[in-house]
Amino acid sequence: MRAAVLALTMLACAPAPAPAQPLHAPDGTVECRFEGWSNDLDEKGQPVRAAPGASATVVGRLPPPVSVGLDELSVTVTVTGYRDGWFRVSEAGYSAEVQGVPVPRNRVVKATGWLPVAGIKALIASGELKAQPAREAPTIAALSGFRTEAGGARVGFGPDQIAVKRLLSCRGSWVEVETEFGRGWVEKVCARQLSTCP
Repeated sequence: MRAAVLALTMLACAPAPAPAQPLHAPDGTVECRFEGWSNDLDEKGQPVRAAPGASATVVGRLPPPVSVGLDELSVTVTVTGYRDGWFRVSEAGYSAEVQGVPVPRNRVVKATGWLPVAGIKALIASGELKAQPAREAPTIAALSGFRTEAGGARVGFGPDQIAVKRLLSCRGSWVEVETEFGRGWVEKVCARQLSTCP
């Protein structure tokens, strides 16, 4: 596989947000932090832009997924902010889930750029879907328990088995998601692609 390395311009980051009240940068970026993975199957790699907009300069590309047995594994990204339908990413690389595949083992980029929210996926690692990004907010749905399958069998499920249709935004450690239970906020997501969240 062709190695893809990004040469991204480092952008000044706002101070680390306080857990209860994430800061907004002067440009309107909401500070947050979580890991997800690249959701782009383009052979050329997903374009990373210098600013949050489809017309912004492409400053690099994330490598496309690699085959791992019968599965494909994408590059993991660290998200540090959100603005206007775009996630700011600070680094990307292959996770430890890549076993025995000739890909770079270290980070393929440690810089800053922007990806559209549809360009990143993640699994839920929280037990509740909340109406707002706060523990005391009303609960929309419990994300673990038992469900009745066709035929009447009761089967247990956990948060990382909930279908995440798409990520929408983020604030601090919270991520806004659209799920099979509706739209809401979860306090934690994870970037595991071949296994369950810890």
